[in-house]
Amino acid sequence: MNDYDLGWLSALIDGEGSIGMRKNHSAVHRRGFSWRPLLEIGNTDVNLLEAATSIVGGGTIRRHKPKSERCRPYYMVVIGANLLRQVLPEIHLITKEQHRLLLLEALDLLAEHSSWGRTPHDIRLEEIYKELRRLNRRGPR
Repeated sequence: MNDYDLGWLSALIDGEGSIGMRKNHSAVHRRGFSWRPLLEIGNTDVNLLEAATSIVGGGTIRRHKPKSERCRPYYMVVIGANLLRQVLPEIHLITKEQHRLLLLEALDLLAEHSSWGRTPHDIRLEEIYKELRRLNRRGPR
């Protein structure tokens, strides 16, 4: 990625993105859940999101139904952990810098993490998960 692409992507994430983690409940894992770090970018312009996936090198774009007939369709691109490990260290954010740093820490912990049983990292991952949820909440924090 060149500097122009990194700057454009950083601005898009700061303005339209959401950096967070999901806690997927699952009977497959012994502890009953797995962690899923992700970056989501939403917009009504699918071309914008296609440009983002081109820069990042992947991601899944999904179309959401409009809330009413007068509304335009809404699109969401989801970028998973493997691509985030490559992209997050390269970008510089303003409004979501704390989110970026927390998710980078989580990605490092998850690289050593066993998904089959409890590990010492579960406590810190839970703290990061809760902090990211707090940061992503709308309205006054």
